Amino acid sequence: MAQDAVVTVAAGGTWPELTDGNVTAISFQVLGNDYILVQATTSAAPTAGSVNGYHYNAQMGAQNVSLTDLWPGVASADRVFARTETGNPCDVKVSHA
Repeated sequence: MAQDAVVTVAAGGTWPELTDGNVTAISFQVLGNDYILVQATTSAAPTAGSVNGYHYNAQMGAQNVSLTDLWPGVASADRVFARTETGNPCDVKVSHA
């Protein structure tokens, strides 16, 4: 399902989903001054591989990048999850088709 929204990544070390269903490409940007870890998976739940995601600082992100380009080692990646590292909630602008 297409989405163009701000997703709040809550504090506490959980991995909320940034995507709204299966996707092949995504745009996202960290809003504010926090930073997050971002990880792709092949299911509607974060996997064991989610313990180490890519680190994105404040105002960083990706623009219309395919999941296979961002995570070439995650075969058939179709969902994206994030978590904060600061202990504070963090807003992430997300857009995908």
